[in-house]
Amino acid sequence: MSKQAYGNTSVNWLRSQSHIIGELQKYNITETRFTNLVEMTVLEFCKKGNPPIGVRIKLPIKPDKPQYKDKELNRMHRILFYHLKNKLIAVESGLSTFQEEFMPYLIMTGPSGSITLGELMLPQYKDSLTSGKQPQFKLLEGAK
Repeated sequence: MSKQAYGNTSVNWLRSQSHIIGELQKYNITETRFTNLVEMTVLEFCKKGNPPIGVRIKLPIKPDKPQYKDKELNRMHRILFYHLKNKLIAVESGLSTFQEEFMPYLIMTGPSGSITLGELMLPQYKDSLTSGKQPQFKLLEGAK
């Protein structure tokens, strides 16, 4: 097994969540929520604007053994912290826009609830790669 990134971090996952919120606040993103589930943590936040931009990032938490759950939580939260920090630096530096950096995580709301662009578009993209066909991508249910 290869060495995992941040596998030896001593930073507790709760502290990393605090660091993540602090990093987002530097960019005037103040509406944040973490949801801790059995095999995943979900970070959602909203960037103010007209219209506001919702973001949802799912963080898989799948330790090799149950006793390593806290260690895996620590590791994945450090990865998320640096992932977000680097994306925000790219936006701040003009390398890309907020929407470009966070595209797979942008939340779309439709009649059957909310879904991220990645959850919606990636299956369609993978189907087009395997089929060799290039159909129109559908963003909303029932789109023609």
